[in-house]
Amino acid sequence: MQHLAADLVVVLPGILGSTLSRGPRQIWGYRSVARLDRLSDRLTQDLALPPQAFDDPEHGFNDGARPTGTLRTLGIIPGFLSVDGYDRLLARLRRELAPLGPESVIEFPYDWRQSNVFTARRLKAVVEPLLLHRRRRFPAARLVFVAHSMGGLIARYYAECLDTEKLTRRIITIGTPFTGAAKALAVLANGYASLGQRRFHFGELVRSLPSVAELLPAYACVGPSPDILRPLTDTAVPGLPDVCRQRAQQFHQQIRAAIAANGDERPSYHALMSCHQKTATWASVGDEVLLHSPEDLFQRGDGTVPRCSAAPPEWGDDAASVFVSGRHASLQQQRHVVLQVHGIVTARPRRPMAAMDEIAVEAEPWVAPGEKWSVRAESVEGSNGLVLTVTVTDPSNDEVIAQAPVRPRGDGTHTAALRLDRPGAFRWTVHTVPTAATPVEPVSDALLCVDA
Repeated sequence: MQHLAADLVVVLPGILGSTLSRGPRQIWGYRSVARLDRLSDRLTQDLALPPQAFDDPEHGFNDGARPTGTLRTLGIIPGFLSVDGYDRLLARLRRELAPLGPESVIEFPYDWRQSNVFTARRLKAVVEPLLLHRRRRFPAARLVFVAHSMGGLIARYYAECLDTEKLTRRIITIGTPFTGAAKALAVLANGYASLGQRRFHFGELVRSLPSVAELLPAYACVGPSPDILRPLTDTAVPGLPDVCRQRAQQFHQQIRAAIAANGDERPSYHALMSCHQKTATWASVGDEVLLHSPEDLFQRGDGTVPRCSAAPPEWGDDAASVFVSGRHASLQQQRHVVLQVHGIVTARPRRPMAAMDEIAVEAEPWVAPGEKWSVRAESVEGSNGLVLTVTVTDPSNDEVIAQAPVRPRGDGTHTAALRLDRPGAFRWTVHTVPTAATPVEPVSDALLCVDA
């Protein structure tokens, strides 16, 4: 397998998707949960940031925690979010890109509690030197981000706001909430998450995390019905901390301003999403925030991220998205998603207008009946992968007199030989078969078949 540019592929997990430790003790990752009634207190004690985390969220708050790896298995905050690890995705990408070197795929674990702006700054500091080193071997290499969930917001902020050298080629998102998720609104305003009839009081924890604030919906999401919705900027929501609302507004405004300034010098986006799962898309507000999912099966989402938020808003619609089945926590592990990601990462450049090639053809204009007549075609692009055929026809009625495959011989040349038993004046044409991946314009000329 060979890719023209040999890009550096960076895998960004979503929120909860990186293991965290403080000193020698792991504070987030796979651990057994002995008692649910103590879980919220335990997680809050380990993970909550102090109020000062919102004073300067773009530069982060150091409470001694550090990311130690990408989650390989389940991580759950009951009723709010979960993630199913990244081992399958990473294994497939590393296996397929191994011929380009072991450094072709890197994973970027991060402290998912901090602002996505802070994490994007860390991302810049890590990946740009790695890309510079890779360009010593592959000068055309650029950055390709494969990002699940909130990881897509980090890649987007880096590419649009911090990538001054335009190093990013592609951003592949899997269930990314480009304009937020209503589930974040409910847990921030209500202070709890529900799991069936049980409530887990995570208010102190989630309200302390700038990253969760940046997941607040930027689309119209609050109202008495799905037909009468207003954005959070125009709506009072009891219980929603002002500092969280302000953080979300600033985050999305920075991205919108950068996109407007970047014009056409932007990376390409590839959004993978699920749309059939029951998903909180909008909210009504009374004594508390109540979440609602659309009745329309095709307007729901992946169980966490609604369809209306899972594609870049500047697209206008989501027709260019790749639609997959599944739920948010496990999308990145599903075989069909991994296949799609692999196909995008290994994309080949295509020429305009259906990737047309051209051929130069040489053939003798005369041959005696029963003797071998040869034709030689040369690809202008130097391709050895053209699927060519030469067809000799009677121009009076288009009857096929003879036909043979024109086979590649290396160096972009293709040859064929055939015999004509019938004398006459004929037309020969070298052309591609209808199913060829790279079509060419047919080349035709006259052939006279007579005795000397």
